[in-house]
Amino acid sequence: MPNYSIIKTKPSALFNWVWCTYDTVFGIVLQNLGVIIHANQ
Repeated sequence: MPNYSIIKTKPSALFNWVWCTYDTVFGIVLQNLGVIIHANQ
């Protein structure tokens, strides 16, 4: 059984961490796609 005590005690902190990580990765991907599209034109 995985340990879910961290999720139960700090759901907002976990959500904020996941959201910040997702936002950072998504921003990097968008920047890379923009550079690739701009280079191909």
